Amino acid sequence: MLFAIAKGCALPKKRISGLKILAATIIASQVGCGDIQQETNTQNTPVVEKSTHSQADGNAKFSLQELDIPHQYQILVSWPAEVTKVVIEDSGKRIFDSDSVRQYTHPIKDNTKFNFRVFSYDGDKPVLIGEYVGLTPRDYSIEASTDLKQDLVIEASRVFFTNESKIQTNGYNLTVKADKFYSDNAEIYSFMIGAKAPLETDGAPGGAVEIKAKEAIGHLRVNLRGQNGGDGVDGKVWDIRAATGGGGRGGAHDCARASVGGIGIGGPLKCWCTRNPDNGGAGAVGAKGRDGTRAGRGGNSGALLVEIQEKTEFVVEPFQTVGLAGNPGKGGPGQLGGIGGPGGDPTSSECSGSRQGPEGKAGDKGTDGANALDGNIESLCISIGQGEGKCQAK
Repeated sequence: MLFAIAKGCALPKKRISGLKILAATIIASQVGCGDIQQETNTQNTPVVEKSTHSQADGNAKFSLQELDIPHQYQILVSWPAEVTKVVIEDSGKRIFDSDSVRQYTHPIKDNTKFNFRVFSYDGDKPVLIGEYVGLTPRDYSIEASTDLKQDLVIEASRVFFTNESKIQTNGYNLTVKADKFYSDNAEIYSFMIGAKAPLETDGAPGGAVEIKAKEAIGHLRVNLRGQNGGDGVDGKVWDIRAATGGGGRGGAHDCARASVGGIGIGGPLKCWCTRNPDNGGAGAVGAKGRDGTRAGRGGNSGALLVEIQEKTEFVVEPFQTVGLAGNPGKGGPGQLGGIGGPGGDPTSSECSGSRQGPEGKAGDKGTDGANALDGNIESLCISIGQGEGKCQAK
């Protein structure tokens, strides 16, 4: 049955039937495999090497079987009823012997080499009745919340997103290529709601998510948000005033003294002002306020491509959200005008007084920062059960 929904429509979540969950925890750069085998996530992740099997002439039959648990497989060996005593070796080590049963199941991990040889006995002489040589497929699993620190390419036979894992891409690209893809109500998202770029910085785009598989099972939610643009910075307030006005020129006076024969004989008889003092100079006009800086542009939404070749019970909920533009910085206030200069010194009571100069005019307000645009919606293509090549990667 094929499930697909349009943008913005919610479907009830459903767990994968029969999908058993491992208890191991996987972080961004790990692959869950038994004891948890570490692997660096780069764009050069190798393509899984497919199993190759050879079977010699004889009666033993072999079958490699998948289990619903990540990284777990089993090899089923069977033989006819007329074969009594059987010994099975793997890479020269005896792993089973019996003279009563007709089949044997051997658990084996993914990406593991095997070399099975089955012997029957004619008296004490062993007879080779089957050989099975190969490499089990490689699985990849993410089983806990994961933050990407770089682009991640996953190429494996089976890929599992389990335990309702949440994968935050942080705008990096995520690519999945698999034969089978399992999602246990997992969510892929680019940024948290309301995530905002630093001041004066454009918002990051949501990145690209590409999932290609032959089969897919489960429920996956993909929410690719563009990061909101950073706000501009307000113009900085002047912390000093404009220059103070110059001081006025001082006044001048003169006095007449009594004298006899040109020789002064006493104090001044009379004084008069020869020059009145000047008023103080005007303070300097304040400088224009400092300009606010531009707003950051909103990031584009992420691009999503999901291409599942066969019709399977797989639900994908796609959401795309553009980043909003930041707020521009406001222009700062103009610089305060300079203080008026002091009036000149009268120097004598006969001279008139002086006044302090007028305060300088404040500067004009700074210019507000430029506005920015919201982000754009990127491409979206979901194809389930329509074969290969219906969605083309950008």
